[in-house]
Amino acid sequence: MLEATRPTHFAFRWHGEARGYESTIEVDFEDWAGAAVVRLREHGYSDTPEGRWGLVDCAVGWGGALSLLKFSVEHGRRY
Repeated sequence: MLEATRPTHFAFRWHGEARGYESTIEVDFEDWAGAAVVRLREHGYSDTPEGRWGLVDCAVGWGGALSLLKFSVEHGRRY
């Protein structure tokens, strides 16, 4: 964990073994008109074809992870 400010922010480093990269993930939560807004930023990829493919691979994974988080929060389920 790089940084945590409960309940609004946390940041950590991620090591992608398959592609040999390290990135930083920052997640922020904010209240917007009674709804939760989640902002996720991942940075640290190289501006190369391999770096861009690594970014695309992780973007697909984050979409699934955020969908599961939403379901978990809305239905009180833990995985």
